[in-house]
Amino acid sequence: MIYDSIEVSNAAHTGAVYGMISATFASDTSAIQTATQNEATDFGTNLSVTPTVYWACSSAEGGTQYTTQSAATTACTGSSHPLEFIQVVATAAATPPVHFPLLPSTFNLSSTSVMEVEE
Repeated sequence: MIYDSIEVSNAAHTGAVYGMISATFASDTSAIQTATQNEATDFGTNLSVTPTVYWACSSAEGGTQYTTQSAATTACTGSSHPLEFIQVVATAAATPPVHFPLLPSTFNLSSTSVMEVEE
């Protein structure tokens, strides 16, 4: 289970690394999904991948997320400017090789990776 969890985490990171290359790569949902699933060979297409592009102000990267660059540009005032981010969420159901009483037979694994898109 630990190995599966690491695999899902690495897959989400790989998808985000692919998307951070440029705005063009970040908007290519299909390619991000393929890169993520190719990293998780034990899950393959059973790995659910959800890439999301958003913008945030440079003065508050962990603050409000904007769905469009124009909304972020309007909101970012003073010396703050909009930054583009790619977020990749990878999820999969994993079944341990041995079932233990009182534990579920399947575990849902999930990992999120966020990176700034380079231009």
